[in-house]
Amino acid sequence: MGKKIIAGSAKASRRKSRKKASAIQARRKKEFLYRGFTMEELLAMPFEEVLGLMPSRSRRTYLRGLNYEQQL
Repeated sequence: MGKKIIAGSAKASRRKSRKKASAIQARRKKEFLYRGFTMEELLAMPFEEVLGLMPSRSRRTYLRGLNYEQQL
């Protein structure tokens, strides 16, 4: 038995060549943003300002204080 030759369509060969070309390029690292602020900016902010950016449920939890299980 010989090799089975599967002929693909022209569209499939173009897709393969595009995929091969895109894999060569190095992927740029995406910067983390939370509501428009970088991680360094968030760490530099006072805690009260960060609380102002959070949704109300999270804000309320932090204002009341974390319990033992949440602190772990």
